[in-house]
Amino acid sequence: MMSASLVIIACSLYALYYLLRVVKRPKLVGGHGFCRFLELHCPFATQTYYPTFWCFEGRLNTLMRPLLKRFWHVSYRRELIDTPDGGQLSLHWLDNDESEHWPDVECRPTVIFLPGLTGTSQESYLVSLVRQVQQRGYRCIVFHNRGLGGAKLLTPRTYSGANTDDLETVVCHVKKLHPSAPLLATGISLGGNIVLNYLGKSGCQSGLLAAVSLCPSWDAVESIAFRWLDWLLFNGYITRHYLNFVRRHRDVLQKRFDVDYILQSKSVWEFDDRFTAVMFGYPSTQQYHYDASPCHKITSFKTPVLVLNSTDDPFNPKHNGTTKTVKPMPCSTLHITITPNFWDVCAISIAKPYFERLRLSMLTSPALPLAQARENPYVALVVTSRGGHIGFLEGAFPRNDSYMDRIFGQFCSAAFEHREELTAACQPP
Repeated sequence: MMSASLVIIACSLYALYYLLRVVKRPKLVGGHGFCRFLELHCPFATQTYYPTFWCFEGRLNTLMRPLLKRFWHVSYRRELIDTPDGGQLSLHWLDNDESEHWPDVECRPTVIFLPGLTGTSQESYLVSLVRQVQQRGYRCIVFHNRGLGGAKLLTPRTYSGANTDDLETVVCHVKKLHPSAPLLATGISLGGNIVLNYLGKSGCQSGLLAAVSLCPSWDAVESIAFRWLDWLLFNGYITRHYLNFVRRHRDVLQKRFDVDYILQSKSVWEFDDRFTAVMFGYPSTQQYHYDASPCHKITSFKTPVLVLNSTDDPFNPKHNGTTKTVKPMPCSTLHITITPNFWDVCAISIAKPYFERLRLSMLTSPALPLAQARENPYVALVVTSRGGHIGFLEGAFPRNDSYMDRIFGQFCSAAFEHREELTAACQPP
């Protein structure tokens, strides 16, 4: 009897915590006109997000999504296109010729997807987004970075979060094929960074009606900074993906790089230091990470862009600690941000050689640029308190569409069906 009462009390307290601290409406930050447009045409803007009650913590949400989500197979038409520097890109098309709402192939709205990291068109999170497009009668194109999606790596150059040349090539190619079709670019994780950096560099010449960025890392330096639990859970996984990519294309990359040295990388920072920053000609890894951070370009966005982030995203952490300065070497100064609790102090002490080897220059800009978003009429930032990184699970059995899928689908419909209203809503006052 006593044990049953304790179970009931524990469940009641858990339910109370869930309803009071977990269940919340998303925070909508951005230009007044843009936010008003979303409130009128996208139900998510005024609705409460109910994360999966047994899986709402950010890291758990991130890790469980690929295990829980249902996988749908999608058949694509592949096209290989050449880049100006002799490279090759793979585009996977879903033409959606059965579309009843948009039967005219020349005017059919089109969405370009950019997967994350080494992702392809068959990633479960991407297929879910593609289905949102397909169900609405639109056309979609999955743009794979060099060496992915069945394309050969023809030159010793791959991709990065800062370089947007290949996205510009794809946008121009699609616009040439279908000049009358409205175009929307959507990036996920690293792809989201590329989309945002493209908007920052292209200004009014993006060629896009609108854009969506899902779970981007606004500050690349903050994203890969050492946090002991995130480092244990995610650093090795991401680094292995990068190294496997290098191994697959070793024959081409070894013409320019010391591949064996690159393959000794134990972290994302080391990989960028030995490969990515060198490949794109940056004088330092710190400079590459700065250039890859969209938070420094948000004032240059001139295309309507919806950005989704959660405050418990392990790759986009909040600034809630204190800033300290450590001088591990005479020639450099190391800025690190830590939260002053026992476990982080222990982790920093254990990892001191790691930090000294990296010589990481930590920026102090906020992980979520809320103030800048309010000042730019082309930006709408949707911030949830839960969701993790590309997680956003909801429902007791989160097998089907996620909260992220619903937000994306609703915005696609609003942007394509009310394009003149969207353009007018985002005009500067």
